[in-house]
Amino acid sequence: MKIKETLARYGLRPNKNLGQNFLCNKNNIDAVISALELDGDTTVLEVGPGLGSLTVPLAERAGRVHAVEYDSKLAAFLREEFMGIGLSHKVTIHQTDFLKFDMSFLSCVSNLKIVGSLPYYITSPCIRRVFDEPIQPSQALFIIQREVAEKLVARPGSPNYTVLALEAEYYGTVCTVSNLPPDSFYPNPTVHSRAVIIKRHETPVVSSEKNDLFRVINAAFSMRRKTLQNCLAMNFPQLTSGEIVNAIAATNHPPNVRGEALSLQEFDVLTQKITEKS
Repeated sequence: MKIKETLARYGLRPNKNLGQNFLCNKNNIDAVISALELDGDTTVLEVGPGLGSLTVPLAERAGRVHAVEYDSKLAAFLREEFMGIGLSHKVTIHQTDFLKFDMSFLSCVSNLKIVGSLPYYITSPCIRRVFDEPIQPSQALFIIQREVAEKLVARPGSPNYTVLALEAEYYGTVCTVSNLPPDSFYPNPTVHSRAVIIKRHETPVVSSEKNDLFRVINAAFSMRRKTLQNCLAMNFPQLTSGEIVNAIAATNHPPNVRGEALSLQEFDVLTQKITEKS
C-alpha cells in the first residue's frame, strides 16, 4: 500500500492527537504475519488497524478478523476498502475505543490472537487490558515503543523492571519479532519501535491467586525508594513487623531488600506467606 497516495485519495491525514503512525515497511509486516502462525481456524482481534497494512494479510490468512479502530474516518475507509477487495465477509470493523470494547462475543472462539500497533500514549493501558481480560488469546503481538518493549522483558534488578514486566511474565513468554526504526512508519515517529509477541502459558507458572499475587507486587512497587519491608508495612497494616520479616526471609532476601529485586517466583513465595497471615 502506498500510504501517501491512499491518504491523499481519500482526503485523510494522520491525526497527531491520536498518535497515528501508519506501518509501511513490508519486511516488518511479513515478520509480524509470520510470527502469528495463522490458519483458517484463527480469529484475530486487531487493535488500531489504521489504513489496513496488517489487516489485509491478516484477513487473507486467518479465518476471521475483528478490527477495532477509534478514528471514525479511518473506520469508514476500511469498510469501503474491504468491500472493494472482496474481503468484507472476513473482516468486521468496530469503530470504538479498544479500552471500552466489549470482547465478550469472542468467548466462544477457540483460537483467538490479538495484534496491535499501539499508539504510544496508551500503550501500557492497552497491554494491561489484554492481560486482565477474562477472554485470553493464545498469543498477543504488539508493535510498541522500544522502551516499553524493554520493560516487558526486564528482569529483577534492572532499572526497567516494573509491575508490567511481572504481568507479562505471569501471562506468557515474551519474544522479540522485529525492530522497527522510525522510517518503518508514515509519518516517521520520533522513537524506535519493536514488535513483540507474548505466547500465553498453557498452565500457571505460580501457585498464588492472581489478585493476591498482584496485590503484593503492587504494594512492593508502590514506593520504589522504600524497602520491601516498609512497603508491605504500609499496605498490609494487619501484619506485625515480625510476620513481614519472616515472609521476606522465605524468599531468601533480607528485610531491607527493595521490591524490584524479587522475581515472579519469589513474589509467589512472599504472597503465600502473607496470605497465610492475613
